[in-house]
Amino acid sequence: MKISFLMGIYPSYGGVEKVSTYLANELVKRGHEVSIVSFDQPHPEIAEKELDHRVTLIALQFPISKSKNLETLKKYYRSHSLDILISQWAVPARVAWFCRKAISGTKARYITVHHNDPTTNSKIKGLELKIENKDGLLFLNKLKLWGTRFFSRLNLRIGYDLSDAYVVLSDSFKSSAKRYMLLGKGSEIVAIPNPLTISPPPSVMEKKNNILFIGRIENNQKRTLRLLDIWSHVCKKLPDWTLTIIGDGPDKTLLKDEIASRQLERITLTGFTSPIPYLIESKILLLVSEYEGFGLVITEAMSYRVVPIVLNSFTACRDTIFNHSVGYAVDPPFNSETFAQKIVDLANDNDKMCEISRNAQNAVKRFEISNIVDQWEKLFAKLKGL
Repeated sequence: MKISFLMGIYPSYGGVEKVSTYLANELVKRGHEVSIVSFDQPHPEIAEKELDHRVTLIALQFPISKSKNLETLKKYYRSHSLDILISQWAVPARVAWFCRKAISGTKARYITVHHNDPTTNSKIKGLELKIENKDGLLFLNKLKLWGTRFFSRLNLRIGYDLSDAYVVLSDSFKSSAKRYMLLGKGSEIVAIPNPLTISPPPSVMEKKNNILFIGRIENNQKRTLRLLDIWSHVCKKLPDWTLTIIGDGPDKTLLKDEIASRQLERITLTGFTSPIPYLIESKILLLVSEYEGFGLVITEAMSYRVVPIVLNSFTACRDTIFNHSVGYAVDPPFNSETFAQKIVDLANDNDKMCEISRNAQNAVKRFEISNIVDQWEKLFAKLKGL
């Protein structure tokens, strides 16, 4: 088939971009003709290194509504008889309208993929955080929260109605998404998880006493300051352990200032870098986000025999950490002492650490790229009536 991915930014660093690269490469290997459309192309070097040369890149420009964008895409899709358009950009609704116009005059089917928990976003969580911290006028913040949820729900519903298929990353999101978008009983939502985007190591690794965080440094979704709350307990009980924080983001300076203010030691901030050397040598992964879509970093860590200890704040968490034999999903609300105790107990029981790490590596094999693309091809065939 002739398949196109539409994204806001690509090539770039990020989970959705990485997933799209892996899916495109596998689809091309299977004989499909693949293109990736984006409105901004900040890091072309990534495509040069990681993207199969047979994948066509189509560069558009912001704003989306530029007439030249639509003309370029319409011409390309018609001349190539497009079969499937996959939007990796579920909101805002104007993206769905653009996609529908772009495939007019073709027999292409349109798929929207939501890469996060459909019932929340950074604006909603930001307002919830303000209300929780009593920051500003309570009535005004509650009114803003109601309005933000209303427009979020409206945008998702428009995107759903304009799509031939709507994909979420977990079966657990299907029922909540239907309720949130006020869909009828006969409405259908498809669940396809993200694939592993790194190759598991060929052999057993020598591990160090290191705890790892990988992700964006910000305190809305990722709640990176919580790492310091946990570490303040752990560092006293495990003097031969270290904490490594990989990533960058808007709250990096705040994080550094907090580390200095609390006089916390044995913490390394690497900035943005390849996580693989750290996955090879680390024993534990921490993820304390307020919400996630799939938590790609969890499966990446498990494939390297890094034991995940994760806040169970998103339902897809249980898709990967289904019981304590492969890791720990700690029920909310967040409690730093509970996390710290999990780490200390595991650090003091090497046999258990080794057993869970082996189980974790075996458990994520179902997320290998071949298995995930099989699911995508079944959806393509269904939409095309094959």
